[in-house]
Order: sequence, then structure tokens, then C-alpha cells
Amino acid sequence: MFIWLQIITLFFQMNSDTISEFKWIKDITIKTESFATDQLNNIYSIDKTGVVKISIEDQSRFSYSSKLNGNIHSVDVTDPFRILIFYKDFSRAVFLDNKLTELLSAIQLNDLGYFNVQAVGTSSRGGFWIYDQDVAQIVYIDKSLKESHRSSVLRDIIDNSSDKETLSLIEKNDFVYLGIPNQGIFQFDIYGTFLKKFPITDFFKFQVWGQSIIYFSNNKLKIYNTQTYETEEKILPVNNVKDCSVEGSKLFLLLTDRISIYSINN
Repeated sequence: MFIWLQIITLFFQMNSDTISEFKWIKDITIKTESFATDQLNNIYSIDKTGVVKISIEDQSRFSYSSKLNGNIHSVDVTDPFRILIFYKDFSRAVFLDNKLTELLSAIQLNDLGYFNVQAVGTSSRGGFWIYDQDVAQIVYIDKSLKESHRSSVLRDIIDNSSDKETLSLIEKNDFVYLGIPNQGIFQFDIYGTFLKKFPITDFFKFQVWGQSIIYFSNNKLKIYNTQTYETEEKILPVNNVKDCSVEGSKLFLLLTDRISIYSINN
């Protein structure tokens, strides 16, 4: 009986989304406005006009920039072989491969009939999601650039008058998440059916990590459990952090002149 209790305890420890401590691994010297990370331990330095991909293993780099599409609004690296860049001002989306080479010409969302897209997010099924503010719906566009399905009208649950500068859209683990700062994070199924709203408001971007939503706020890493609706807060190991990201067992911290990488001990 004692052995079984040990096995059960070990199982829950291995599958827990909780974090106990951080251990420094290395620093990568870089100055950047914002950044993202992918599951293959790559870092993406992002500014208004371009993206630089950096391997944390050998620090090899690839870069992409375009003066034709305006400023970059968001970069989705959920699939590191199919990276999605959104140029909101020009209503364009661009897919890049793992060497930051364009996979196809820029997608003009206005030409597809969507005239007020505020967020886009890639999909594991080969297409991508958009949030169209004019109709207050999330829409799935397949890899043939045809609309496949859309949510119900969300005007009753979303305040469209709020600032959408940092609105984000993520597909993860067969769910879709629409994040609107000061309002919450809205969860949908893979067909666009609204499921629930998580009352998280103090974020400017977020990640889905196991059964948790994680985000950075006030120099803390916050971990919101979507099953228990409880929030765990972890004070970060250094001060003056501008942003952070979690990938697997690694924590990435954006500082003024570097990105610091730590291991996470559960």
C-alpha cells in the first residue's frame, strides 16, 4: 500500500503545473522590444519591422523583415515550422518556415472579406484563426483560405469599445483562447463554440501551459489553473523584468540588455 501511495504521489508531481524554484542556466545578450519562444528552445527577437530567430544551443540566427507590410503587430510561434506574423495596420498575415522564409505570399485579409481583424492565431490543422471586431466573432480559415466555421456573435460577452492593441488569439490542446486585457480570457472549442470566460485581467499576453494559463504581471509569474480556478504566484529570480515566457522546463526572462534562461523545478 505504501509503495502505491508513493507511485501515485510521484505521478501527480510529474503531471503538476506548479513551479517550486528556478535555477539559472545562461544569458543571451540582446536588446529587443519584445520576444517569443518556441517548443524547440528558440528565441524570437521582435521589433516593429522584423524578427530574428536565435537558437539557445549554438546561438545561430535567421532573420526576416519586410518594409511592404507595415509594422508587426504579433508573431505566433506555436508551430516553429509555420510561424504566423500579423500586420494589423495593413490587415495582412504572413507565414514563415523554420528559417524565416515566406511560405507563401502575404495573405490580404480584406480580400477574404474581413475588414477589422484585431488578432490572428495559427492552427494545428493547417489554417488560422482571426477575431473580426466588425462582427464580434472568431473565424477559422482553412489552408485553402476558405472560411470553415465561426463562433456565435460575442457582443454580449465582449466589450468591443476597449483597446485592442494587445488582444491575442491562441490555439492550444484543441481549444482556442481569445485574450482581451482588462476583460478576461475567453475559451472556445476547436469549432469556435464559446465555452467559458476566465476572469484574468492583469495581463498583456499569455501562454497555455498544461491545464494552466500563465502570464507575467508586476514582476511575478502567475499561473492560473483552469480546473480549480486558483492562481499561483511566483516571484521571479531577478528584478526589472520586461516580459517572460515558459517553454517546457525553461523560463525565459527579458531584461534590458539580455534574455536570461532558467530551469524550472516542479
